[in-house]
Amino acid sequence: MFDKIMTKLANLLDLVVTKLAILSVIATFIGVPLALWCYDWVSLPKLEPEGAKVFTLYWSGTQGITQNRINGLNYWRTEFDKLEKGDLTVHQGDRVIFRLISADVHHGFAMPAFGIGLADTVFIKPGDITRVEFIADKVSPPEGFRFFCTIMCGKKEIHDKMEGYLTVLPATASASVNAATEAKVEVEAAVAVPQPTKLEGVSLISSDAQEFEFDNLRGHVWVASFFFTSCPSGCLKLNREIAKLQREFDERDVKFVSITCDPETDTPEILKTYSASFQADADRWVFLTGDLDKILEIGSSSFMLPIAPKTHSTHLVLVDRQGMIRDTYAALDPVHVARLKRRLVEVLAEGSEATTIQPVMPISVREQSIASDKL
Repeated sequence: MFDKIMTKLANLLDLVVTKLAILSVIATFIGVPLALWCYDWVSLPKLEPEGAKVFTLYWSGTQGITQNRINGLNYWRTEFDKLEKGDLTVHQGDRVIFRLISADVHHGFAMPAFGIGLADTVFIKPGDITRVEFIADKVSPPEGFRFFCTIMCGKKEIHDKMEGYLTVLPATASASVNAATEAKVEVEAAVAVPQPTKLEGVSLISSDAQEFEFDNLRGHVWVASFFFTSCPSGCLKLNREIAKLQREFDERDVKFVSITCDPETDTPEILKTYSASFQADADRWVFLTGDLDKILEIGSSSFMLPIAPKTHSTHLVLVDRQGMIRDTYAALDPVHVARLKRRLVEVLAEGSEATTIQPVMPISVREQSIASDKL
């Protein structure tokens, strides 16, 4: 009798375990995506400024950029519709809002036509919605205004295609009214005000395996950047631009400082080999590694750039002889590189006296609203 009871209990336990396993599978493959979809649906605010053109774009290092939802019920899909030219269309004078959502890792957003993401990287963080708002105040060429990812975030063949185009058609009557109403968004801005690098007493390790103290750069004009040697595309382009600057300013007192954001891989030996591929002059162009936490602190606090392990901005930071940051420039944008060259000449001509700010005529720029809202 006892054996029969134990057998029935064992069978009952097996049945319960089996059902629990089935329920777990259902919860994983159906319940979790459904819950994510409900959460996503409720959390995405529907109330944007009246009349605004709102586009929600999902960014993925494996899928590219799409308007398809890459979470919720779509969580298990493997293919998503890629953005095509003409998918995003507005009229001149429209208020445009991009809601940028990362489906995986950190991404960066830039749209040069409207000055977005050039001086300051727009970071798209997992778990956040990055909101970019601007006025489409000019008609686009037939192919549209390009926007793209500024941070190497996955396979090169995917990253190189992480771009989209906003088509801006001539203003309609209503759009003209909107443009007039929004004229107040025109603001005046002057050149960037120098900021201290806060690198006194800070040091890293050079490609010669020697301690490199940033204090030794005092009295020199220098350009800082971040990279990592295993980066397949963006870093190569970035460092090629620096190599060109090194050659162009060969006879001038300009130094270049490249800091890895993957110090675990980028040992001094690796950096030495890597620097040789760009014909870096060790006296003028130094490659640095060191403690990851210290490097992240330098990137975010000293240079005010977004940085994470194997994730970085492709901006160049110009620092004067007094250790003051004069401005940042997008290394992959020819217009910004040309601007950096002109600014280098100006800063070199200042001499070693304390930095002074010359009054300049303000230039008119569009107001842009870039905010990060929690999901």
